[in-house]
Amino acid sequence: MPHTDLILAVETSSRTGSIALGNGDVLLVERAFSGPFRHSAEVFPLLGAILKDLQATPDDLSQVFLSLGPGSFTGLRIAVTLAKAMHLAHGVRIVAVDTLDVIAANVHPGDHAPPLIAPVLDAKRGRFFVAGYRRRDRKGA
Repeated sequence: MPHTDLILAVETSSRTGSIALGNGDVLLVERAFSGPFRHSAEVFPLLGAILKDLQATPDDLSQVFLSLGPGSFTGLRIAVTLAKAMHLAHGVRIVAVDTLDVIAANVHPGDHAPPLIAPVLDAKRGRFFVAGYRRRDRKGA
């Protein structure tokens, strides 16, 4: 069944990357690369295979979301290259997101959720990427 207005999400800021395709709020498929640091070898073939499985084409993509780090510089360049190529070839809208923002946003907002969230990523050589977030209620208070 063909789809239109597909959304592509690309995560290459970490050791093990992944891509996902969705339509609106519905996740259609998510696939991780076969191993660490396989970003450049797998991102384009995996995207092609997923589109083929969905009977879709790059023309069906309307947006590409990519994580902009912090993280692997080479991995980030691969995602940016993919996004720019999709934009130039198919007019796909590019949406860049901060990796730490996404991690913090995925903490479940249940009754026991912490008021402060601090995602931490290993930056290697004894260094870390850290961001602090204060949870707000839905009214923005």
